[in-house]
Amino acid sequence: MITLKNDFHNSEVQSRDLGKPTRNQYRRVRRELCGMADCKCGVVRGPQTDRAREWWEEAQYRDASNRW
Repeated sequence: MITLKNDFHNSEVQSRDLGKPTRNQYRRVRRELCGMADCKCGVVRGPQTDRAREWWEEAQYRDASNRW
């Protein structure tokens, strides 16, 4: 399990670490950490573990390049 946090909204979510993030995991993390479409918080912010940071960066890359 990895834990991703948002210290702006004081929220956190856990997700199973299956290696590469899936589209559904990415969408759930975004929704649970910050569900507002017009918010500029950055979704994942504040102190994270190295693995959580790597997972989030991989998910953002896959989303931007549509590599699901």
